[in-house]
Amino acid sequence: MTRTDKTGHFFSPCGRYTRSTEGRGVEVYIEYALAENFLLDGALLYLAQKTVRLPVAKGRLFLAAAGGAAFAVLFPFFNLSAVWAFAVRYLFGLVLVLAATRAETVKEYALAAIFFYLYTFAFGGLLLGMYAFFDLEYDMAGGYFVSSVPMGAVLAAGLVFLIAVLRLFGALYRRYRRTKLLYRCKILLSDGREDTGTGFLDTGNHLSFCGRPACLVDPVAARRLFGGPPPEGEMKSLYVHTVTGDGELKIFPARLVIYSGEHENIIDNVYFALAPAPLGKGYDIILHPQLCKEEGRRVQKITAKDTSALEKTDSR
Repeated sequence: MTRTDKTGHFFSPCGRYTRSTEGRGVEVYIEYALAENFLLDGALLYLAQKTVRLPVAKGRLFLAAAGGAAFAVLFPFFNLSAVWAFAVRYLFGLVLVLAATRAETVKEYALAAIFFYLYTFAFGGLLLGMYAFFDLEYDMAGGYFVSSVPMGAVLAAGLVFLIAVLRLFGALYRRYRRTKLLYRCKILLSDGREDTGTGFLDTGNHLSFCGRPACLVDPVAARRLFGGPPPEGEMKSLYVHTVTGDGELKIFPARLVIYSGEHENIIDNVYFALAPAPLGKGYDIILHPQLCKEEGRRVQKITAKDTSALEKTDSR
């Protein structure tokens, strides 16, 4: 245990030490301060790298977190003015990011640093809210939290913060990826009937019929296209095998138009299988990946070479 008249705990660029009530001093348990700062620095650096989708090097992350913990314990002993203390703390935050991050461009480093500081301030706000909600005693001095809150409570808050941020950005990223794979489409039957909807490019769709790519169409979209129940008795059958067993899908040919920006790609003789259940929210068709080869912002038409490589499915 070390006694000092300085204050603070540095989980970059601000933090918390445990305060005693003896006189004007602050009792600092070095092992607790090191452990707490190490875990919090590591969590914040990990979040920053995951947000920018950078590879996490465990060794570098460990060393950066250890350096941040050591700096947090030693920094209160420096007799710096408020301006210099502010500058040193934030510059050292950049050093932590550089030490922990394995990026290829300056932009990636800059983004990691930005998110590191954003998460630092957000977590500091979470602590302040927790102190206020539970009416806990705390003070701020030189950018450091000074309080008598147990280390376990702070680490629990850090764990909740870590899980919440990871889940939030995971959901946002999945939604972003899904949006990039959506196309406005039109299905045209030989008798002139048509329906416009949204197609989802699913790289896992390997359906084919007679060597041609096959798409899945939502039952509601099929009713709109045919103006009522699809005439399944007039359709051919596509036999499929899945992990849940063998199945049979009714299939029909049609022309498909895929829109990409101002461009449209017209593909003839595309087969559409009636999905046995509604598809996911936000789209009406599951497109075959061979139908959507992107070059720039344009969707290119499928070629005979592409279709020859398709996996054939038994049909009747």
